[in-house]
Amino acid sequence: MDRPRSVGLPWYAPEHYEALRAGLADGGKLPPEYETWRNATEQMEREVQRSGVEVMRVPIEPDAFGAWCEESGLPRDAAARARYAAAALATD
Repeated sequence: MDRPRSVGLPWYAPEHYEALRAGLADGGKLPPEYETWRNATEQMEREVQRSGVEVMRVPIEPDAFGAWCEESGLPRDAAARARYAAAALATD
């Protein structure tokens, strides 16, 4: 299987982090502190970039993501966030 040239990385703004954690089906799996999440996610981002894949940060805004999940019939979970990010790349 070929490696993708680019991937969408769901990205949370600090001001949306608490609302996202509270509104996500799997929000309890995210670190309580934004900085902890950001540091871990940036480390993963660097590892993916080192493999030659371009990483595009896709902002996850609580209301827009919630509406997209509702329209798509998806729970607000990690799989939906990944699909949302991939869909955002496909429309660019």
